[in-house]
Amino acid sequence: MRWLLLPMVLTLAAPAAAQSGTPSEALLSCPTLGVTPAFREKLADAMLKQDPGNDALFEQLVTITEECATRFGLADDKGEAYFTYSLSKLPREAFVARLGAAGISAETIDDAFDFGEGRRNPVISGDFSAEQMAGLLAALASTGVDVETLPDASWEMIGAYTATSSLMWQARRKLQ
Repeated sequence: MRWLLLPMVLTLAAPAAAQSGTPSEALLSCPTLGVTPAFREKLADAMLKQDPGNDALFEQLVTITEECATRFGLADDKGEAYFTYSLSKLPREAFVARLGAAGISAETIDDAFDFGEGRRNPVISGDFSAEQMAGLLAALASTGVDVETLPDASWEMIGAYTATSSLMWQARRKLQ
């Protein structure tokens, strides 16, 4: 049912997005509405494994983001930021669920790194600084996570979630 209503909703919202300098929520959510949860999971797996065999997956995302950008009248010079936003947002959503299943709150990580609307949203690339790691360890411990026994897979997800969050918020800033 959602798929039947999507074209109508997107068509009605397009003029508002084209007139505003701030990206509309409809533009920002368009790629999410255009994929299945399984696609998000595959994209998350692809980001964890960095498998070059996933080119078709990324090509599909390019098509989806180009269609959304066109539908909402996104300026051509914002296309790369929009693709980056989508590329990071979709797996990030999958990581939120995976972290939750492992007993780790994505909100705790967001607070530790100051990610979110109206927040600092630092650039995270590579390893965490000593200060970032100390803040993360303290935040996780404060929610009852035993950081000493946390499996490597959980740390990998935390790293992937943090990287995708950083990319997403940086790209969103460029869309304004």
